[in-house]
Amino acid sequence: MFMPLNSSRSPWLRPWRALTILAILLSAFALVHADAAPAPQAALTAEVLTLRGSLGGSVDALAIDGQYAYIGEGSGLAVIDIQNATALRRVGHIALPGLVNAVAVASGRAYVATGLAGLQIVNLSDPTAPILIGSYATAGLTRDVAVVGDQAFIADGSGGLLIVNVSNPAAPRLLGTYSSPGSIAAVQVVGQRAYISAGTFGLQIINVSNPAAPALLGSLNTPGVSAKIAVAEPLVYLADSAGGLQIINVSNPAAPTISGATPTSGLASAIAVAGEYVYIASRESGIDVVRVSDPSAPAVIASLDTPGTARDIALAGGRIYVADQGGGLLVVDAGNPAAPSVLGSYNILGSTLALQLVGDVLYATDRNSGLQIIDVRNPALPALLGTLNTPGTAYDLQVLGARAYIADGGSGLQIVDVSNPAAPLLLGTYNTPGIARDVAVSGNLAYVADYFGGLQIIDVSNPAAPTLRGSSDDSSLAQGVLLDGTLAYIADESRGPIVIDVRDPSAPTLVSGGSPLWSARRLQIQQGRAYIAGELNGFYILDVSDPSAPREVGRLGAAGPATDVQLQGNRAYIANLIGMRVADISDPTAPRLLGEITTAGAARALQVAGDLIYIADDRGGLKIFQSGPGQQTFLPLVAR
Repeated sequence: MFMPLNSSRSPWLRPWRALTILAILLSAFALVHADAAPAPQAALTAEVLTLRGSLGGSVDALAIDGQYAYIGEGSGLAVIDIQNATALRRVGHIALPGLVNAVAVASGRAYVATGLAGLQIVNLSDPTAPILIGSYATAGLTRDVAVVGDQAFIADGSGGLLIVNVSNPAAPRLLGTYSSPGSIAAVQVVGQRAYISAGTFGLQIINVSNPAAPALLGSLNTPGVSAKIAVAEPLVYLADSAGGLQIINVSNPAAPTISGATPTSGLASAIAVAGEYVYIASRESGIDVVRVSDPSAPAVIASLDTPGTARDIALAGGRIYVADQGGGLLVVDAGNPAAPSVLGSYNILGSTLALQLVGDVLYATDRNSGLQIIDVRNPALPALLGTLNTPGTAYDLQVLGARAYIADGGSGLQIVDVSNPAAPLLLGTYNTPGIARDVAVSGNLAYVADYFGGLQIIDVSNPAAPTLRGSSDDSSLAQGVLLDGTLAYIADESRGPIVIDVRDPSAPTLVSGGSPLWSARRLQIQQGRAYIAGELNGFYILDVSDPSAPREVGRLGAAGPATDVQLQGNRAYIANLIGMRVADISDPTAPRLLGEITTAGAARALQVAGDLIYIADDRGGLKIFQSGPGQQTFLPLVAR
C-alpha cells in the first residue's frame, strides 16, 4: 500500500494524516488476518475499489517543451497546448501512482517525480496519448529530477541523491548515490557538477564525473530552507523559502560564497533565470521579478499575486509559466519585467470542494474557480462542459431543476441558471452575515449553513432578488445543513447536529442543541438515525427517532476527521482527510469497515450512484471509482 504524507499541507493536518494512515494499516491488517469466523447473515462482503476516471487536480509542477506545457495535475501528467496563451487546451493526460512534485522533459520523454511512488517515465512521442514506459522505486520521497543524456539525477528527500541510468526506460538501473545531511529538495546538473538544495543544510555541490562515486565538492548553509535552484555558472540562484533569493558564487566550488540576497514577497519555492532577471514562485504571494544585473544588490522590481499558491515556474518564449496550486497553469507576459500580466490560464478542479450528480452531469465547486459542470456519461473520460467563477469560495451547492444554489463563503448565496450547462448564468445573490458553507433548497426557500451566522432561511422565489425569510443563531459554527420534513439538521463544528424546527420559516425554533462531545461537518438521515461525518469524532451514528434527545449508538474506528458521508443501502461512504472509507452499517451499533482508498489530498465530498463513487479531492480533482465485492479489502495504489 502506498500512502505518503503530504508535507506541503497545513501543519495541523500532518498529525491527523499520520494517525489516519496508522489506523488504516492496522484495520487492513485486521481485516486480512483475522481468524475466519462465521459472519452474521446481514453482513456485507469487503469492498473492492478501482479507479475508473479522473479530471483536474492541483497544479504543482511543470515543464515547457515546444508548444506544450507538461504539468503535474493532481496525481497525473497533463499535456497542455500553449500555442494560444488565451485559449490553453488540454490535449493529453495520463494517470500516475503519486502526486506529481516535478517534471523534466528530455528526448521525447517526461521524467516525473511522484513522491513515495518514485520516478515515472512517460513516452511523449504522441503528446495526445502519453504512455507510461518505466518507473524506478526509491527509498525516500522523490521531489525533483534532472536528466542529462542517459542519466537521471533524482532528489529523493531523505533518500539522498540518486543517479540512475535510464537508457532502457523499462529497466532503469542505479549507478550511484550520495547521502546528504539534509533532505534533498531539488537538483540541477551542469557539466560534471550536481547542485542540490538540502533543506536546512542549504546548497551542496557534488562531483558526478564518476556516477558510481559522487563526491562532495563544497557546501554553503543558507538562512532559510533551500528549495529550487537555477544555475548560470559561476552563479547559483537559490529559492530559500523564508530566506528569499540567495545568489551564490560557485567559481570555487570548494568554498562557495553569497554574492547577494533579497527578501521575497512570500516563501520562495521555485526559480527561473533569464538574463538580468530572476523570476521566483513565492507560494501564497504569487510571483516576484528580481533584477540581478548587479548580483551583489538584487532588487525586487515587480510582484504579481496569483489565485492559488505559486509552486513552480518556468520561462519560454518571453512568457512566464506558473504552476499555481489551486489556481492551475498561468501564462504571464514577461515582455515588460516591471509589469507582468496574466495572458491566460488553465484550471479544472484545482481544489474541488463539493459535488452533486444529476443524471449524467456532475456539478462541482472549486475553491478558486467556482462552479464547474462536467459530463460523466463515460466515467473513464469525464469532460468539462462549462464553468462560472464566483466571487467567493464555493464551498457547496444544491442543484434543483435548472438552478444551482451555491454556498459561496464570504459572498453568501449565489443563484445560477444551469439550463445550458455550457454557459451557466448568474441570476442573483444574497449576502449572508457569516460564511456560507452549505445550502439545502426546498420549494422557494434556501436554507444556508452560515458559519458564524447560524441558519439563514432565504426566499428565492425571485432569484434576481432573494430576501431573508428567517434565521436562527442556535448554531455558531454551522458547516452543513440537511432538511428532513419540518426539521433542519445543522452540522455544527463544535456541537454536532443541532435540530431546528422550520415549519414556520419566519420563526425557526430550537429542538435540540447538540453536545460539546460531538462535532459535525456533514450528515445524512435514514430510518430515524443520523449518520455523521465529524471534524473531531470521525464517523458516528446517532439515534434521532426523538429529535429532541439524540443519542449515540455506534461509531467507526478512528481515522481522523471525516468531511462528508453518503449512504447507499447498508453502506456508508465516508470522505476523510486522506481519502474514503466504506462501512457496513447494517448493524448501526457496530459499523464495520469494508474498504478504503487514499487520494492525492483531502477528500472533501462524494456522491454515490450505483457502483460508481465520485470523490471531490482538494488536490486530486475529481476521482471516479467503481466498487464491487471482494474477498478482502483492496487498497489500490491510486491518486497519490
